[in-house]
Amino acid sequence: MLRREYGTLSLSAGVGVNPFTISPLIFYLISSFWQFAAVGAILALLGIIALYQNKKAFIFLLLAYLFIGPVFVFLTKTSPDNVGIAGGIERFFLASHVFFPIWIAISFQMLITNKLKLLKYATYLLLFVPILLLILNFEKVNQSKNFLYEEMGQKMFEVMPENSLLVTFGDKGTMIARYFQAGLGQRRDVILVNFHWLPTPWYKENLKRQYPNFSFPYDKYQHMKLSSIEAAKIICLEVVPNIPTFIEDRTNFFNPLTDKSCSYHPQGPLIRLDLPDKKTTNDELEAQDHDYWQPLQQKLKEENPKDLRSKRVLLEYSNAKTSLGILLGTIVGNQAALNAYLEAYEISNYNGTAAHLTAEIYLSKNDFQQAWEWEQKAIGAEPKLAEPYNNLGVLAIRLKQDNKAAISYFRKYSSLAISSNEKQRVLKIITELEKSPK
Repeated sequence: MLRREYGTLSLSAGVGVNPFTISPLIFYLISSFWQFAAVGAILALLGIIALYQNKKAFIFLLLAYLFIGPVFVFLTKTSPDNVGIAGGIERFFLASHVFFPIWIAISFQMLITNKLKLLKYATYLLLFVPILLLILNFEKVNQSKNFLYEEMGQKMFEVMPENSLLVTFGDKGTMIARYFQAGLGQRRDVILVNFHWLPTPWYKENLKRQYPNFSFPYDKYQHMKLSSIEAAKIICLEVVPNIPTFIEDRTNFFNPLTDKSCSYHPQGPLIRLDLPDKKTTNDELEAQDHDYWQPLQQKLKEENPKDLRSKRVLLEYSNAKTSLGILLGTIVGNQAALNAYLEAYEISNYNGTAAHLTAEIYLSKNDFQQAWEWEQKAIGAEPKLAEPYNNLGVLAIRLKQDNKAAISYFRKYSSLAISSNEKQRVLKIITELEKSPK
């Protein structure tokens, strides 16, 4: 896939239509500053200034750095709104970091050769900067005992029967599945399909060559012809009846609220798609919770990784537990769902959805204080999650008797809400509140 194509496909992440934002650039600059322990970043800046005497080298290195680093990150148009997205963006930092040691070395040379003896001797202390960087970042970069991602991949394959189809949307399923299949030579019977790339001709040709016996409605996936919901429905109607099919997570297009042509069944870290009349029973859900999640819960909640990659893995586990909680709420009851949401939040406190759903249950019990606290946790974890702001607006009136705070929350909700009808409803509430502020 070419860079100019990424984000322009009708089933893609939408990068091509998203507005530019400086938030990924700010995230990049702050992360780089602290990853080099501040001192390293300052030394690199001194190196850039010192290199100005050699204008060709100065321009070449600076332009190379800008285009590989800040400019590229800016062009992703991807805001690091939660740890999952931030962990994905952070991978793009690495290429630009190779320039920092060059500039740091140049600054060392400039300071050591300086004629001021005091400055010269003080410079030798800076030779310990690399050691300082290692000490400060060791827990983040030392992955020698970190098998979280590999263990998740193993558990993904354990729940899939032979000759299954795994539909992926991003790194969670794609990367680890490729590692197991190509790197370890395991579970090559599993068919791996990236949902977002299905409209691209080259990707469809690759799938046909890789899985010649796999029957799939390739012709129906055309560039800019289908919405994501329509594309998901095709898989439900034409693929699910013929092959065990799994998705890596619930989305706004693979979702029982938007698509009734499939039924959705949590299976460990994945979700199994089945025929619409296939129902998950109470016993199946409780067995899933007891046999799979409870032995895993204690281990996961004790994990305290420092790196974004591992935090992202814990968030994926937490999302899967949240999906189980949603079904438990529908079939078993609110208390079972609440327990699942609380456990999901224990696994990862970056799961804003789990916090919001917890607040919803407390709200249904008229426990407004608990609902307020959990909605605050929800927006702390995911600032662009819309629904918590709506509830906080209501709670600001009922619990805090604070119309000004309510107006602020409702305005934020209005800016994030997708439905035009919902925006109009909230704007009417804001207008009424503005007439009698407290």
